Amino acid sequence: GELTTNPTNDFINLSGLQNVYYEFFNINGKFISSGYTNKRINISNLPCGLYYLRINNHLQKVIKQ
Repeated sequence: GELTTNPTNDFINLSGLQNVYYEFFNINGKFISSGYTNKRINISNLPCGLYYLRINNHLQKVIKQ
């Protein structure tokens, strides 16, 4: 799968993944949220900063603007 719209201010768009489980963490590794998604993850309610998104045991940096 592929992560698009990074950096973003509202949604993380995912392509090539179906019904995938994700976990979202702040820069210090504190758990923020998790769930299942097919297309995108809403992060509009989070403050600006650097975050980590884990999908299928792969961590990716996400920049919230």
